Amino acid sequence: MRQWRFEITSRQGVADVHGKATLGSIRELAIQSVDDVHFTRVYLIEADFDEVFAKRVGGELLADPVCQDYVIGHAPLPAGAVQATQVEVHLKSGVTDPTAESVQAALKDMGANAVASVRTARKYILLGPASQEDVQTIIRRVLANDCIEEVIYGSDAEPP
Repeated sequence: MRQWRFEITSRQGVADVHGKATLGSIRELAIQSVDDVHFTRVYLIEADFDEVFAKRVGGELLADPVCQDYVIGHAPLPAGAVQATQVEVHLKSGVTDPTAESVQAALKDMGANAVASVRTARKYILLGPASQEDVQTIIRRVLANDCIEEVIYGSDAEPP
């Protein structure tokens, strides 16, 4: 089995609605050290399929071809990002993930026979000179619910 990582982002020139809403919530906390937020939806799929099928999954199932792009693996930081903090929010083990269940069912409909698991996550890239204290406040108050979610942050954020 191979673990596939798909990252779905807003296409260049299309508004990043989730990122802008998150930035608005950060501004409500009176934190000005974050200049912009880029949002990415992450799918972690453990399955037995090849690169051709993976491209079909990214292009036909996970991303909207009109307004979204997908990357298999890790998407690069936004162009020109000088100071950026990457934060990933994953559901804790045992928490129901209806989106992952839907993706797993859709993969079977597409012909994927051996799908061991599907997990979803949210990735935020906070652009600007945010301090560790600001990042912790943002994570606690805006990005995650620590009762049901785990947070990984830093430049090499990897899922648990």
